[in-house]
Amino acid sequence: MYFDEPWVVDGGGTVDEAAYLFGLMERSCRVQLLTEAAAANGCKKVLISDEEAAYNFKVESDPESLYCEFQPDYEYEDMLCNGAFKN
Repeated sequence: MYFDEPWVVDGGGTVDEAAYLFGLMERSCRVQLLTEAAAANGCKKVLISDEEAAYNFKVESDPESLYCEFQPDYEYEDMLCNGAFKN
């Protein structure tokens, strides 16, 4: 997932990939906000290296992995509504 232009997000080649990436972005934003709040209250902020960031991107950007990561959420929603969202 990346920002193509300000406020335009491009993510995934399938709906499953995009759905997982949006959830990942939401969790990442939450972590960032919590980190900034902690740093504002005196906690030390530890930044990861460029190598670690590149590795995280590599691991989290494989289309097959993204698809697989979303499947438990999909199955959960399917179970909750007995497949009604498919109609």
